[in-house]
Amino acid sequence: MQEFGALGSLENDLRDAQREIQQLQKTIKSLRDEFEIQVFEKQRAVQQASVASVDENSQLKDTIRMLRKQLEKRRFENQRAVQEVVATVNDENNQLRGTVAALREQLEALQFEKEKAVQETEAAGVDEISQLKHTVSTLRDQLESKTAECLQKIQDIGRAAQDEIVELQQTIVVLRRKLEQRTEKGE
Repeated sequence: MQEFGALGSLENDLRDAQREIQQLQKTIKSLRDEFEIQVFEKQRAVQQASVASVDENSQLKDTIRMLRKQLEKRRFENQRAVQEVVATVNDENNQLRGTVAALREQLEALQFEKEKAVQETEAAGVDEISQLKHTVSTLRDQLESKTAECLQKIQDIGRAAQDEIVELQQTIVVLRRKLEQRTEKGE
């Protein structure tokens, strides 16, 4: 009767260990899915930042082209005005050169800020990916440790059950002998 109780307990322990392993496997799958979603979202954010940066570059180039066209138009008008008033043209040219220089400085400042923002975004993405990889590695190590613990528990339970079976078998042999001795004495 104790054999069946011990075997039943062993079976229950094995079932519990199997359930725990299944739960750990589900947790791993869930974590992997979450990690893949985060990586996808990071890649999408980087792509969006790149697209925004390309759009901004295109707009800035269009603005430069437009400013250049305006500048060329004004130069043409200035050349006509040179024939009328040299002093006015020189003054106007100086003003236009100042405007162009200021626009170039602003454009360079915007370009620098844009490149800095892209680099910071990329660096942040790399840092976060690195942290996620570290987290996955840590979780993997923890899972492997828990799996090893579970296997060790199962082996320990198996050994204990085997020891108990051997002990019970020995008890059965002793009791049989005693029973046989009593039976022989009783005859």
